[in-house]
This record gives sequence, structure tokens and C-alpha cells, in this order.
Amino acid sequence: ILNVFMYVIQQLERALDDCMGNSLDDSIHSWDSVVALYTGSLVGEGEGTKEGNMLFRLANVRCKNTRTCGIEGNEAEGNAKVNYDIFNRYDLGKILIRQGKCEPARLIKDQIVRLMYIPLIQSILNSAYVIGEQMGEEEAKVEAATFAAAILPRIHNCNEASASIIYNNLGIGAVSTSFSDVKLALESTYQCLGVTCDDIGGLWDYENREFLSKASLCGMTDNENTEMLCDVPQQILEKYGFSVQRADKKYKNLAKKKMSWQT
Repeated sequence: ILNVFMYVIQQLERALDDCMGNSLDDSIHSWDSVVALYTGSLVGEGEGTKEGNMLFRLANVRCKNTRTCGIEGNEAEGNAKVNYDIFNRYDLGKILIRQGKCEPARLIKDQIVRLMYIPLIQSILNSAYVIGEQMGEEEAKVEAATFAAAILPRIHNCNEASASIIYNNLGIGAVSTSFSDVKLALESTYQCLGVTCDDIGGLWDYENREFLSKASLCGMTDNENTEMLCDVPQQILEKYGFSVQRADKKYKNLAKKKMSWQT
């Protein structure tokens, strides 16, 4: 899945390069291939495979874990909200490319890539909970390390301390895992990553119809000040050897930077 993740981004970039070079037919072909790669060929084909095995399915699996299914993203069944959002942008991007509007299409590409990271974040939270709160076995640890490795470069770009905390808890060979520390570290970067707590959701207890202990939504929503960043608590920073002054400097630098997803 993660190999395809990067190939999807490559094809999006190729489509835009062709668009800028006035090769609109080639651009449309590359853009269409993105939809095929994201979805896979098995979706809707039969019992047990109707969601396929690709990124589309990962999003649908995670939305059930995090109660972010449905068009509004507040259900625990159906297609993931992120899938609706991504396909809406695929359609819009294709229209823009057909019209030769390459720069607006590039903004749509940026939005698609941002949305694609949502199931990865949800997967990290799910694995961290299984390991830290439910004493999960090796499979969960491998999954956690894999998904964490896929997003850690972006996390590090947002907040070095958060990346270190996640790696120390979920990286290969991690001695122990604190779900709460991982959750706080991830949440501190949502602003920079261009996602909200509503996008990610909380870990849902399907049987009891409530969020799992320690795993409910964080407090930041679309209605809050987008210039405000969620800080990693001081005691957590000190636990992992980061000075508060060092972290504060990083936050202040980020607060001055206009994020591309806000344009």
C-alpha cells in the first residue's frame, strides 16, 4: 500500500508536468491512472473484496475504527469521508486540466496529498493503542513501525520533538509504547499537516458505541483559530529529553509560516 501511496503522488506530479507542457491528453491519462491506483481493481468485484486492497480500502477500514465514515465524517459505517473528499477533488482536478488551468489543478493536487495522509495517521493511532493499551503482539508493532516511518519525515518537518517521541514509541526496537504520548505528539502537528481532530477522529468502541478510554477526539476543530498550535505538554517534552525553550522556538517559527493547505 505504501509503495502505491508514493506512486500516486508521482502520477499526480506527472499529470501536472504534462499539463504545464500543453500535453493535456497525457496529463488526463496520468490523472486517471491516479484514480485506478488509489482504488485498485477489486473494488466492488465480489464478496470479501468489494473494498479492494489498496488505499481506498485502508481509508474505509480506518474510518470504522475512528468514526469518520460518511459524507459528514461522523459515522462508523460506510465509505470514509476522506474517500468522498479525495474523489471530489479528483473530479475537480480533471476538469481544471481539461481547461488547461494547471496552477489551480496543482492546488487540488496538494489537497489530495494532504487528505491521503489521514488514514496513515489513523493507522498509527490504532496501532499505538493496540500496543500500548491492549498489549498487542508483533503484528501490531510491525504495522506501527511501518506507518510511522511513512509519515515521520513530514512530522519532523513540523516538529522535531514530536517526531522523536513517535519514533521512540513506535520505531523498530522500541522498548515500550505510551499511546497517550504518541497521541499528543501527533496532535501537536495537525495544524502543520493541514488536518484537524475531526478529520482524524478518535478510536471508536463499536460494541459500546463510545470512544475508547484515552482515545477520544482532541480539542482542535475547523472553528478554532488556525494560527494556534497544539503544544506537546512540558512534562512530555522533558520525558524525552527536549527542552521547553527548544520546542517553543520551533512552534513560533511554524506559527509565522503560512501553510500551503490554507491557501
